[in-house]
Amino acid sequence: MRPIPVTLLPIVLAACAPADDSGDNSAGAAAESDAGVETATTTEPAKAPDLERTAWRVLGQDGAVYITFLDADGLYRDLRNGDPWRNGNWLRDDAGKLCFTPADETLTGECWKLKKPNTNGVMRASNDADKTIKLQQVTYVAPDDASNDVEQAE
Repeated sequence: MRPIPVTLLPIVLAACAPADDSGDNSAGAAAESDAGVETATTTEPAKAPDLERTAWRVLGQDGAVYITFLDADGLYRDLRNGDPWRNGNWLRDDAGKLCFTPADETLTGECWKLKKPNTNGVMRASNDADKTIKLQQVTYVAPDDASNDVEQAE
């Protein structure tokens, strides 16, 4: 998969991270209209891209920018407006869904069905509640030792 140039850094499949009690969550914040996103013309699900060592940006309804980094070791790191936010494990299930298990055991993980990215690097994802978000692929940045010990924001 070739890298897709992007001028904006913010993305987060943090939309994959579930809501916390404060009501500030990337999944709720990331829901957007589907205007401008190409749709598949086939009735079969499109094959989503390989996700190891990729990063994805979501603009939340609250204006926050979320970025999720999917590391090769099955860990994910979420940033909210450039600051560490959440982390945990990710995997692709047998159905091809992208599933997240937050490190913070008080949060619940989610799985997302992914569409194939369009020519602009925009990919739609939908969860089991039929919430659809748009993800923009951005430059992947490998973790440093400190990022694996990110404290969860309260």
